[in-house]
Amino acid sequence: MFLYILGGILVLIIIAIWTNFDIVAEINEVKGYQKYEGGMSKYIPGYGIKEALERETISHIFDDSFQALVGVKRLIGIFIRHLITLILIVAVVVPVAYFFGVSSVFRLVFSIFVVIVLWLTHSSITGEVYQKKGYSKVAGNFIGLIPVYGMIQAFKLNAKKQIFKGSFRAIIGVKEIFMKILTFGFLTLAAGIVAFPVVYLIGSSFTNTTTLPTLLWPTSDLFTLQNYADLFAEDSNFIVWYKNTFIIAVLSMILGIIFVTGAGYVFARFRFKGKKAGLMTILVLQMFPSFMGLIAMFTLFQVFGLLGKPTWLTVLYVGGSIPGNMWLIKGYLSQIPKDLDESAMLDGANKFQIFFKIILPLSVPILSFVSVGLFMAPWMDYMLPKYLLDVQLAGTDSNTVARQWTIAVGLFSYISNPQSSSYTTFAAGALIVAVPITILYMIFQRYLIEGIAAGATKG
Repeated sequence: MFLYILGGILVLIIIAIWTNFDIVAEINEVKGYQKYEGGMSKYIPGYGIKEALERETISHIFDDSFQALVGVKRLIGIFIRHLITLILIVAVVVPVAYFFGVSSVFRLVFSIFVVIVLWLTHSSITGEVYQKKGYSKVAGNFIGLIPVYGMIQAFKLNAKKQIFKGSFRAIIGVKEIFMKILTFGFLTLAAGIVAFPVVYLIGSSFTNTTTLPTLLWPTSDLFTLQNYADLFAEDSNFIVWYKNTFIIAVLSMILGIIFVTGAGYVFARFRFKGKKAGLMTILVLQMFPSFMGLIAMFTLFQVFGLLGKPTWLTVLYVGGSIPGNMWLIKGYLSQIPKDLDESAMLDGANKFQIFFKIILPLSVPILSFVSVGLFMAPWMDYMLPKYLLDVQLAGTDSNTVARQWTIAVGLFSYISNPQSSSYTTFAAGALIVAVPITILYMIFQRYLIEGIAAGATKG
């Protein structure tokens, strides 16, 4: 019973502070001051309103202005509004907390989630207040990382520019705060969904076991570097698999860019008979999945003696990349004004000079996007290498076959055999492969975004 009484008193105090804060802000506006002036007094119920009423007026006011602000009916209305808002918040949070609080793990995760969302909301509001007052929003976001202090500091700052009446209402209104909480809640949830498998992968790679780990991160007695040592042991072919895949990826990227850019330039800049039919044919070819041609690919590789030779997979990757990427580059090049070509021709430039000195420099975003895509394809492909490289030819042994694999096929061998599987070694290998690719994406991030946006606007 005591806890219920204490909780009720706490709720009444919170609503009283909230109501006092709103009334003081409105009195300040009427008297000509900034809305959130008044120091800490505006957080003290009753006293904050009294101090605000006694402050000297610096603007013209009507006789009934304060009567409309501090009337009993208005105070009760604001109090009830805040009470209903608090009840709605509790009605949402408590059931969710109870649902996720069935076990200590869910309770911990949910608590961390709530703290992060409120923390980010606090930082966002502080940054917007800084911006309204003429300061750097980024600086405000950093100050807002300090709970409570950051918010107080933001409202105490002297404004560098004129602030219109009601400016802060769009920042700290109930609806605005709720939308910020909802936005950061979704963003935090999405980030958690993305980060969870990554953290589990990293933790698994350092766990001293061969089965699937049951912990997100290994304890001190299970922590080990042996999984990485196993990848580079003498009897391991990890380096060979990595080299095979890297060679295929580099060749696919270079040759693919050459063929795709040339084809895209021709379709974007020249007129010739059969152009429309050719574009439609290429578009239709994209509709058929690549595995429909596996039998034909295997037959061709067998006839030409290319089975078990990793480098020749480049032919398939380059050929398969032409339809889709050619349309992307063609769409991008079509946006470059042809007036540039005509001006260059008047200055004496030929087609090759126009292409290399004008078109290519302007096409860096889309070419970067296509290049990264071509480089990534061999690292993530399992079906084609497994089908064409996992073949034991006459006069070869099983170890020779293993040295023909790419990284995807090789890493899968660590978990494909139930008697000798090692999921933690697989995780270590996957992490080693992921790190350089992640760095590559980070380096070309700006070009990738520009390429995606530009290549899809016109076809």
